[in-house]
Amino acid sequence: MNVAIPSAAGAASMDLSPIGPRAGADQGHPQVSAREIFKDDSIQVGVWECTAGGWPIVDRPDTEVASIVTGRATITDADGTQQVLVPGSVITLPKGWSGRWDLSETLRKVYVIIG
Repeated sequence: MNVAIPSAAGAASMDLSPIGPRAGADQGHPQVSAREIFKDDSIQVGVWECTAGGWPIVDRPDTEVASIVTGRATITDADGTQQVLVPGSVITLPKGWSGRWDLSETLRKVYVIIG
């Protein structure tokens, strides 16, 4: 059996497909682009990019681990704790997480979502 190894190598310059406005945005007019690298029944891997803006997340339905490739953002947990995300930051947003994303500039990340 010959199986290709999915790779996000070159994520910083990888071509992405435009998706459109970020659903639920309440600050700015953030636009999303992405490229799915791998998907099966319970795991998604890809590269995601969004222009500046902000939005709330309520009761996240899955777990995401992400590595920030370019850009800058602040993530605020429901309790008010903030984390500044810059290139090289790695975050985990667990299932059930609530909080807020605020992108001060276009942000690109490599993500793994576990359903």
